[in-house]
Amino acid sequence: MFDGLIPPQFGNLSNLHYLDLHGWYGCHLYVDNLDWLSRIPSLKYLDMSLVDLSRATNWFHVINSIPTLEVLYLDNANLPYVPSPLPPFNLTAIATLDLSSNSNITSTMLRWLSNATSLEYLLLSGCWSLTIEPLQVTLGALSNLKGLDLSYNSLEGTILGILNNVSSRGLKHLDLRWNQLSGDIPWSLRHLEYLDLSWNSNVSVRMPTLLGNFTSLRYLILQGNKQIGGEIPPIVGDFVQLEHLDLSETGITGEIPSSIGNLTNLEYLDLSYNNLSGQIPTTMNGLCNLTALILSHNNMGGELTSLLDSLRSQGASLLFLLLDGNNLSGIIPSSMGKLSQLYYLDLSSNLLVGNITEAHFSNLTRLWELTIASNSLNVMLPNDWLPPFSAETIDMSFCDLPIWFLDFSKRLKELNLSSNHLMGPLSSTPQLMLDLSNNSFVGPIPLSFGEATNLGLLSLAHNHINGDFPPFLCNLQLLGVLDLSNNHLIGEVPDCHNSFPTSLQSLHLNNNNLSGRIPSFLKHCVQLITLDLGENKLSDKIPTRLGRNHSSLKVLCLRSNLLYGVIPENIVNLTSLQVLDLSSNNLFGSLPTSLGNFTAMVEILLTTKGSMVEYTTILCW
Repeated sequence: MFDGLIPPQFGNLSNLHYLDLHGWYGCHLYVDNLDWLSRIPSLKYLDMSLVDLSRATNWFHVINSIPTLEVLYLDNANLPYVPSPLPPFNLTAIATLDLSSNSNITSTMLRWLSNATSLEYLLLSGCWSLTIEPLQVTLGALSNLKGLDLSYNSLEGTILGILNNVSSRGLKHLDLRWNQLSGDIPWSLRHLEYLDLSWNSNVSVRMPTLLGNFTSLRYLILQGNKQIGGEIPPIVGDFVQLEHLDLSETGITGEIPSSIGNLTNLEYLDLSYNNLSGQIPTTMNGLCNLTALILSHNNMGGELTSLLDSLRSQGASLLFLLLDGNNLSGIIPSSMGKLSQLYYLDLSSNLLVGNITEAHFSNLTRLWELTIASNSLNVMLPNDWLPPFSAETIDMSFCDLPIWFLDFSKRLKELNLSSNHLMGPLSSTPQLMLDLSNNSFVGPIPLSFGEATNLGLLSLAHNHINGDFPPFLCNLQLLGVLDLSNNHLIGEVPDCHNSFPTSLQSLHLNNNNLSGRIPSFLKHCVQLITLDLGENKLSDKIPTRLGRNHSSLKVLCLRSNLLYGVIPENIVNLTSLQVLDLSSNNLFGSLPTSLGNFTAMVEILLTTKGSMVEYTTILCW
């Protein structure tokens, strides 16, 4: 996390071969010029990604003056425009070149790269200025190319048009995701090991054709290409080298072929958001290296017991199991506990019934997130049934997760059992994210919840919770979302004199029996986006502080209370407000003429002289 100017004294290291100055998001590393690089004539490896080179107008000529360079990373370096004519090509040893996320990569530069006959890996992701014609010329000349990344460029045209002249034997890694390409993959590239065509809406590749010609594939990612469709052909079982298969959101139909069990090297399988039906084949027990199985939002049926029997050999490897949004039925079997390495389990929105007991989850000591929302589980939870989640660090490199997810996985715990028939008193200390909404829990909120000082989300909405408003709210300084709406809470919301929930972004207390004033601690919650205190018995004036400290507030609902007085003029300082509901109160006086300044407004609800008035467009006065 170094910041500021990169010292030109690096140029004094005249014998240096390897220099990594890779920057960091949030910091601002920069150079005034790159003259000092020319004093390191034997440099072989240079990484200045995320370093601001916008002032280094001579960057191209300096880099070109170092013929020993083999590896050059300038990803997201804000490279300045290079005018023509360009100097003669001098990077005769270059093998890896990354110019991704730079918008000044011109057609002239691409043609200049045609001379880089030693180049093996070329990364031009997110350059946006690329066009097909110069790419054709350049790629056709790079006879040693092994890896090519053209992702995130919105390229238009056919895949064949770009790649027809690419060396047929050498290319192993091809990333074309997030473009607007059409057509099929040239059969000549049959030695590909990594192919990512995700989110190219016009790709018309057919599964049997693709699988019949590219038998060396280890990674195949076709996510988001709705034109693919059809069924998964049985020939998929011949791809014994596959380690990563992502066919999510491709419109595929039919049943999963039993031959998929032949993919003994498969680690990641994502078939989510399709129209698959039938049951999960029992042959899946042959996927002994599977670490992630994602079948969310299909029409898969059968009993969960049968599915888990099909996965019995994955107990030592399966980390992610997502089966939400299907038609799985039956009980949650105790054999769930055999998947002892599970880190993420989602069974929500199925047809599951029966009991949840400690036996189901006591062995899942690595579980990070458990979601069984929207089923028909109808048991009374015993005290302290929740498993001892440990949130251990694991290797998740197989699924290319972003850094922030890996960081969260070391500590985050989430439990979602919303929309079931769970009942009984609340117990235990909640997870960092706890959603028990839409159940039948009764009684007060336990004081033990106040011990969860790292609580980030708490939703107990739509239950039968009663008693006074919990006093520990003031101590939950990391709480981002609190939803206690549609319960039977009484009393006043505490003012919080010494400690405040300053991280609150969403507060829902509507439809209770709360009384007293609008809590003053809200002035410290400057990150608020949604505030809903409607349908209570709050008796107060609308605080003027709401217009001073909440520039991010988008939804403000104070309807159906006992509020009185006038609408304060400075409420229009809520410049992000989209929904304002002050209806069914005892407000009087004139409407502030400046209400028309709500440029983001979607809806205003007011009650004037007993009649509801709804404004659903931007107001003009």
